Amino acid sequence: ALSALLKTIVEPPANSYFFLYTEVLDQLLPTIVSRCRIDLIQHNSRISPEQLPTLVTFWTKVLYQKRAARMQYTAEVAKNRGQSEAWLTEQIKFFRHLLHDRYRGHISTIRLGPNELVQCLRVLSSTLILVKSNISLKMAVDHLFLQFPRIHQN
Repeated sequence: ALSALLKTIVEPPANSYFFLYTEVLDQLLPTIVSRCRIDLIQHNSRISPEQLPTLVTFWTKVLYQKRAARMQYTAEVAKNRGQSEAWLTEQIKFFRHLLHDRYRGHISTIRLGPNELVQCLRVLSSTLILVKSNISLKMAVDHLFLQFPRIHQN
């Protein structure tokens, strides 16, 4: 089974993403591990169930808004670099949980598929890198709200 997985990873179908989760990395073939981006998710990196409704409400509102309307959140998020880093880290945790399908009942509220969730994580991660660099904090947060996908209402 691991050999078939390796063949698929080496020669993936076009536009494919693979997510491998393991608690024991040593049990995977070294050739598989060498072709993977390792992302350690620690136990303290989980979103608490109490935070979930607030995050779902916020992102549902943001994802349905036109990009120009999202700029209202920049001032709130871009108060200072430390708070922005902490806020972005929490949002990354939230979208990881959505991607991991931990809170299946809430995914239908946000209506994002796996590709959109990966896009959200990329935008959040790139924004966090910008915030940690010497770029204008407002410009970095503007990047977040401009690049996030939009859900069109039916």
